[in-house]
Amino acid sequence: MDVLPAICSDHCPLLLSFYCDKAREGWLRFQFKYDVSWSKEKGCRDLIATQWQKLTGERSWLQNAQHKLVACSQSLKQWSKNLVHNRNQEIREKVAEIKRFQQNENSRNMWQLKTLQSNLNFLLEREDLRWKQRTKKHWLTQDDRNSKFYHACVNQRKKEK
Repeated sequence: MDVLPAICSDHCPLLLSFYCDKAREGWLRFQFKYDVSWSKEKGCRDLIATQWQKLTGERSWLQNAQHKLVACSQSLKQWSKNLVHNRNQEIREKVAEIKRFQQNENSRNMWQLKTLQSNLNFLLEREDLRWKQRTKKHWLTQDDRNSKFYHACVNQRKKEK
């Protein structure tokens, strides 16, 4: 651990260095990355709090923190797989419902149609946030939902590695 100079604050940052052996090098290619869109999901905060509270022991504070971070990342990985699948399914269902309401359009269905459109926009905004982080493109605008293009950017980055 090294103490770095305080440049912009009265707090000195700490630089932690960890030994990495050959067995873990493959793991580094698949590092855990927190997805910003998860923070808008209902279960994320509770999942992190539960995992963080679980692990306490007679290790040093640094070892405790490492074990808690590993537990949180593993739980979030599993949780996110279900989340993405459920979100995509929910988007497809909302689009199908909107299509059905638009085909049977009448004045009684209008408020339901508006509610569905609002719910769909909310889901699509979350999906945009997810793809904005994954593509690392800063020019994603709030109204642009050209997901085919963003999927291509992400897949191209994977091929380059």
